[in-house]
Amino acid sequence: MAFISFVSRNIEILSRSFKIYFSNFSRFVIISAILNILFFVIRELFGYIISPDTVISNIIVLWLTILNLMLAYGAIVIATVLVMNNRKINILFCFQVVWYRILTFILISAIYTGLMGTLVVVLQLATNPTMLIFGASVYLITLVFIINYFTSVVEVNVLEKYKGINVFKRAFILVQGQWFEAFGFNFLRILAWFGFSFAITLFIILLVTQIFPLIDLNTRVIDSNIQIELKLLQLIVGVLTQPFFYIAGVVWYHQTRLTRENVDVIKILTG
Repeated sequence: MAFISFVSRNIEILSRSFKIYFSNFSRFVIISAILNILFFVIRELFGYIISPDTVISNIIVLWLTILNLMLAYGAIVIATVLVMNNRKINILFCFQVVWYRILTFILISAIYTGLMGTLVVVLQLATNPTMLIFGASVYLITLVFIINYFTSVVEVNVLEKYKGINVFKRAFILVQGQWFEAFGFNFLRILAWFGFSFAITLFIILLVTQIFPLIDLNTRVIDSNIQIELKLLQLIVGVLTQPFFYIAGVVWYHQTRLTRENVDVIKILTG
């Protein structure tokens, strides 16, 4: 019964997230598009200026990617709470709030980059396939365990006005005692987001291939034009699907605070 209740509760969260997303589709997509397109251009320009094959350049690109995700997440957190409070989304206001928290967003992105960049060290230290598989497995399990405690780190930063390392401490407290519940929610959220992304990707490919062939299946080499098309496809899918992923996190955060701390959306919005 507990498992059925858990699944039912999370399906309700995901269903509510889709409803919030599609009821304000254009504004969520605009917020997502502004940041994703901006960072897409920055990363592409960076790739032309500095060789993409160096460790430093890969780490910088990873940091830019994570910073992009965190900033978009932050802006959509504000937009989602406004919708939940029956207020109109003010895109400029959403970005203003994120800008006021920019230093903490940079710190969060740097810490996440360090956690994920550690995999490079693990891969370099591995001297044989067995050690590689074991090391990578232990690393990934540890990474999931740690990051799961920080499920609501962006919501805490934006809505509770915590700064610096205190953001992580507060996010840890929210998950403490319900790690498996948070992990189950994140698993279902990723699964729903993956399915949504796959459906959007398939639709775009089918639509585009009616106009011109995106990929020639008779050739094994993907030329530079195809690489650009694939990057643009990835960008479009990201713009369209990322807001849902973020909205679901906000709904879960709100539900958690309402259940554990009896804090409603009005108090969350006003801090």
